[in-house]
Amino acid sequence: MLETEIQGFWQTHPCGADLVGDLAEESREEYERFFARYDDYRYTKESHILTNLDRIDWRGKKVLEIGVGLGADAEQIVRRGGSYTGIDLTEEAVKRVRMRFDVKDLPYDQIGPASVTRLPFADDEFDMVYSHGVLHHVPEIDKAQAEIARVLKRDGQLVVMLYAKYSLNY
Repeated sequence: MLETEIQGFWQTHPCGADLVGDLAEESREEYERFFARYDDYRYTKESHILTNLDRIDWRGKKVLEIGVGLGADAEQIVRRGGSYTGIDLTEEAVKRVRMRFDVKDLPYDQIGPASVTRLPFADDEFDMVYSHGVLHHVPEIDKAQAEIARVLKRDGQLVVMLYAKYSLNY
């Protein structure tokens, strides 16, 4: 599958919309309800995510998230003290995560569209790179690995979750 096909799928099927229902309208109040429904679903179904996020010291770390989804984990990273930058292939995900941060009055460095195979950042820019359930979708994984290694500081930390073929999440 080509990156453009993957991008097209996620642009028309935003992360989480199939799980909790999509936005009824584009208002601040609807976004608040939507994010609350999604977060409740995500962290009830996968409570281990919060446990794992708590095991990491995010304070003062410059963090890059690859594949922002609906920004649930992004919010958790910021609330735990991380300085947040996020990228996603789709404008729709970027728009929704920016709205989450706006609605909840959370700070961020940058949230924008980009490919993990062509990261628009300097070498050794990030203390941490985080990606949950994304990298196994990347067709050119070798390029992605090289780009992640390039932007991650030499003593940096890579936090990744990949689905296994026969896991409950696959």
